[in-house]
Amino acid sequence: MIEPDCVADWPAPTPLRSVSQLPAFPVGVFPGWLAQMVCATAADVQVPQDLPAMLALGVISAAATGSVEVEIRRDWTEPVHLYLAVAMAPGSAKSPVFRRMTAPVKKVAAALREEVQPLIQAGAARKRIFEDIAERAERTAAREATPEAVEQAVSARMAADAVTVPIDPRLLVDDATPEELTSLLKKHGGRLAVLSDEAAIFTQMAGQYGDKANLDVYLKAHDGGELQVNRRERDETITRATMTIGVAVQPAVLEQLGGNAQLRGRGLTARFLYCLPPSLVGWREIETPLVPGDVRARYDEQVAAIARALLPDPGKPPMLLRVDAEGLAVLNDFRRQIEPRLRPDEDLASLGGWIAKLAGHTARIAALLHLMYLPPEQWATVAIGGTTMRGAVQLAWFFIHHALAAFDVMGADDTLRTAQRVLDWAERKGCTRFSHRDAFDALRNGGLRKTTDLDAPLALLVSFGWLSPLPPPPPGPRGGRRPSRQYAVHPSVISGSVAR
Repeated sequence: MIEPDCVADWPAPTPLRSVSQLPAFPVGVFPGWLAQMVCATAADVQVPQDLPAMLALGVISAAATGSVEVEIRRDWTEPVHLYLAVAMAPGSAKSPVFRRMTAPVKKVAAALREEVQPLIQAGAARKRIFEDIAERAERTAAREATPEAVEQAVSARMAADAVTVPIDPRLLVDDATPEELTSLLKKHGGRLAVLSDEAAIFTQMAGQYGDKANLDVYLKAHDGGELQVNRRERDETITRATMTIGVAVQPAVLEQLGGNAQLRGRGLTARFLYCLPPSLVGWREIETPLVPGDVRARYDEQVAAIARALLPDPGKPPMLLRVDAEGLAVLNDFRRQIEPRLRPDEDLASLGGWIAKLAGHTARIAALLHLMYLPPEQWATVAIGGTTMRGAVQLAWFFIHHALAAFDVMGADDTLRTAQRVLDWAERKGCTRFSHRDAFDALRNGGLRKTTDLDAPLALLVSFGWLSPLPPPPPGPRGGRRPSRQYAVHPSVISGSVAR
């Protein structure tokens, strides 16, 4: 037991979270036009650079979704879109950052839809006419049953099927149910991006839409796989479903995801790259520098140029970017560094399923960096080399640290959460010691029903070194009820000198 007067002998406690200090997003991996926009936006809105940086990655991913693939080696090809999740507390100014970073790609999408709308209407009318001709010919063939009528019906059907309607170039949606996403993917040529500052899509995944059929759209669209579309008239297939997801959620939503065994079991949580930025609330500047006009204009121009250069063409396969020998060597060296840390007694053992996709994600990030740095005419002719892959590997290390924290949050149980609440309460009250009864009375409105509900959390805090049981006070002269157990609080809880 540690007496409060003997704090000098009290060793540093073990953090409750496996990752206490998280690295900041390495904005330096971006080209200057993008890094400047990220830094200027963060300074203006007073958010961590992580948020606009993650959104920038999501915006480029959205523009490239369905239009680009990366060949790491001859038998290994990946689509380049990403699933990204930023976990931030309420009131973190997510919405203005979302509006600012997604503005150019939304503007391109709106202009394209306006340009293509007359062609879509004409194509749809032509399709209806030919479908009507084919249906009448089929009815005639069924009634007359002559070879000539059958041949006419077959020819009419083939002509109707040959009429194509231009794809509606909708690049972004804010939110949609799994069924709506499937329909939108079919309508928009198998490519889509969901960029949202709301948690609805995660809530749907973890809640009423957590069944097998409705998870398929998220699983298949991440891998660029085939997706079945069930319609009343007939079943259809999206041969190559691709989707970018970039969302900002509250940490509590990650806990909800982690509590859904089906999401974990089917590998959905392993498909996301996570970022848990620090909160600046309480440390924000009031008078902030505006984003310089030339910085915003250059960002808008560059994103628009990338989006327009990657417009989908139904008649063409995706552009193929190739990794050269040096780039592959950098990626393989990174994989060699990771592999031993996946052993059962090592620090990354708990991330096995997530790490299994990390090499592919790293190659996807390298492809997106390639698109950011080079002009469109060089994308397919210049290979992804070692410098670009090193930037992607730097981002991969960042995502490893944040994934440890994210899965820690997702795996947190009631005992760990209650233990954290005890420390938060002790810090607020400036407690150097407290009793079991004191803590229960303070926290009982947060879900604790009986005093024994605190036994496990307090035992955890003792074992991690945050609390130390004190000798029980002597009984009163008349005996009476047994005194509530007392605990000394580690001084770092008050000083904040140790991350927890």
